Amino acid sequence: SKAEVMLNMIIFHDSGYRYQKHFYLEKVRKAPTPSGSDVVSYSRFFGLEKEVAVPLALLQEDTFGKMHKHKFVNSTSLRICRNQRIYIHKIFRGVVKRGKYSMGCFYGFKLHLICNERGEVLNFMITRSDAEDVEFEIQVFVKFIYGKLVGDMGYANRNLFQRLFVDGILLILKLKSNMRGTLMSISDKQLLRKRAIIESLNDKLKNIA
Repeated sequence: SKAEVMLNMIIFHDSGYRYQKHFYLEKVRKAPTPSGSDVVSYSRFFGLEKEVAVPLALLQEDTFGKMHKHKFVNSTSLRICRNQRIYIHKIFRGVVKRGKYSMGCFYGFKLHLICNERGEVLNFMITRSDAEDVEFEIQVFVKFIYGKLVGDMGYANRNLFQRLFVDGILLILKLKSNMRGTLMSISDKQLLRKRAIIESLNDKLKNIA
């Protein structure tokens, strides 16, 4: 059933397995069923995954965290393949291009995340890797966000700051050496030190889940 397919997909991300195929063949296929019948093959399960995309998206919205006074925003790379395999890789060909981030170039997408002080995800969005952090659809991404939003220098853009300020969102970024005449309160500087929360969240999503 669709509920069983969704359950297996969710449990896989907390199982410690790196590949879903190994998890399905070793844990799901070998597990005894109440009726004693065999479960579907992995190829059939792979086809059933496409039918639960919308229910999973609706479930994701129900699992978002609660809104807090302070929020954190950051983007991270979603690499499709190694740079050496770009020219022979067929998946998403014509859709994605090379992008840049702090560790160099990569081929894939960018994941934008907003979380609260507890590390709970409030919203997320995926964009192309060649798009700058300030070019995403801000109206949809911060639809229910208010108060202070702490980000990295990838979101340093005057137009973005003004658009968010009109919507009741104060964007807090680390000041550059060339930003003369700009003042920052001590409380905002302390918030910048808490950005490790969303960095840890990105690391857990990419390396554990």
